Amino acid sequence: MKFHQMLLGSVLAAGVEARGQELRNGDLVFHSSLSRQSKAIRLVTRSPLTHVGLLWRDQGGWQVLEAEDSVQLTPYETFLGRGAGGRVLVKRWRAGLLPSQLGRMRQLGRSYLGLPYDPLFRWGDERIYCSELVWKIYARGAGLRLGQPQTFAQLDLSSAPAQVLVRERGLPPSQEPIVTPAALAACAGLVIVKNTMR
Repeated sequence: MKFHQMLLGSVLAAGVEARGQELRNGDLVFHSSLSRQSKAIRLVTRSPLTHVGLLWRDQGGWQVLEAEDSVQLTPYETFLGRGAGGRVLVKRWRAGLLPSQLGRMRQLGRSYLGLPYDPLFRWGDERIYCSELVWKIYARGAGLRLGQPQTFAQLDLSSAPAQVLVRERGLPPSQEPIVTPAALAACAGLVIVKNTMR
């Protein structure tokens, strides 16, 4: 079975759903973006999940820390409205996050605010893309790895939309690390909190 088929199966059937639980700081929120590159990402990953951010309760309401045009805090309702049909998948670290981990994650997230989006999907810190932002905040802030980054060589870039991105952007070398929203969602350490993408 190909990697992307196994990944899709584990994303859609993953884990036990934590029914009835409220949103918590540090939850991952995924949707199917309406952006121009979303179709290519869906085809490359064989998943409807094309964008991801982290939930934080700030200023009296839920915000999503995300890398869109830049790293920003977006009201949760606005984030919902930018996804196909307003549907989301929310996942949480199965064992829970300690207050000390959440504090470091929040501090690190704030340090990324304003950083420009990386359309080339490079693994550096000068620019950053959505799933890289989430992966690094969990790894560096909480000491937790949301799966292992892949390389571009492991992705199926044969579809026409993916080839357009490759031609337009000159994507990184085949061994450049990359982490996709679908790969994050497939992490065995996460449990489903909310899923309206079915």
